[in-house]
Amino acid sequence: MSTRVSVDAARLGAFAREAARISHGRLIAVVKSRCYGLGYEALRYICPYAHMLAVQDYEEYKELRALCHDKKMLILAPVYDESNIISVVNSGGVFSVHSLRQGQVIARIASVMERVAEAHLALDTGMSRYGVRVDNKGEIDGCLNLPAIRYSGAYSHLYNGDDADSSLSQMAKFEKAVHGYGFSDTHIQNSGSMARFGLISGNCSRCGIALLDGGSEDVSAIRVSARVQHVKQVSKGESIGYDAAFVAGQDMRVAIIGAGYADGIPQTYSCGRVLIDGQFARLIGKVCMNCCFADVTELSDVCPGSEVLFVGDDGAHSLTLTRLADAAHISRHEAMLRLCRGAEINYCK
Repeated sequence: MSTRVSVDAARLGAFAREAARISHGRLIAVVKSRCYGLGYEALRYICPYAHMLAVQDYEEYKELRALCHDKKMLILAPVYDESNIISVVNSGGVFSVHSLRQGQVIARIASVMERVAEAHLALDTGMSRYGVRVDNKGEIDGCLNLPAIRYSGAYSHLYNGDDADSSLSQMAKFEKAVHGYGFSDTHIQNSGSMARFGLISGNCSRCGIALLDGGSEDVSAIRVSARVQHVKQVSKGESIGYDAAFVAGQDMRVAIIGAGYADGIPQTYSCGRVLIDGQFARLIGKVCMNCCFADVTELSDVCPGSEVLFVGDDGAHSLTLTRLADAAHISRHEAMLRLCRGAEINYCK
């Protein structure tokens, strides 16, 4: 990777602390995909504020269980494998039960072990991905009446936490479905809905990207940089890059930046902005595999080795992950993983 990612540990901790505050101390921290590409070092700054952790699947659970002994850990995906179920029961993990059939598998194995498995009931309120359909009371009751499973919680998943109408509709369905069951932990709200509403449904939040980026248009915890490799004079009428996607309307100076889509720069960011030595510049042409192009005609002193910021601030100006994601028409989650996975990650304390 030609990009370098720096993480502001103080900001990371501040984001997690704020998420816990607005969750009234009941933050379920989603730390999947190696903490969205930032590595497990991020756990040092998230765990102190988390009520419990959530991971995607058993493989992540097994990896993280060795690092975090003092936090309850919820596995979001269904677990069916017998040896994996035994491992989770023995290590005190929390299953998600997504169907009566899956619950029966867990109950059978836990009964043979003469143990009680802990679980959260997953409910489908409209995502149509995982979980028991929220209107299927027969299957809900069937799951809850299985032997050898103790349900400490229930949850659902918003399909668009940034949209008020759909989120409120899903929350209402969820509240109706869990009413009267006495779950200790109920959670449906994610990063987007917590930023919009605060905690208004359930008694826990389940946040991921907000812990790592904060969701602000003005501040990010990460700094993604590369270097100018070459500066080239381009004459009016000449094309730049693949497919002649950009044709110079005047004589120009163009910086060739040593980062492309192989380094996580989205091709859809081909007209995005970067900071070069503290000066804003516009990308032009198509983002290539290992490089991209910026118009530096009006910029002074840009030369090979000049620093290029895709995300971050230099004290005077900033480019945030949220703005990059919006300009590239992708989610913050995808942008974070694209930019960070495989990059050199440095934590600045």
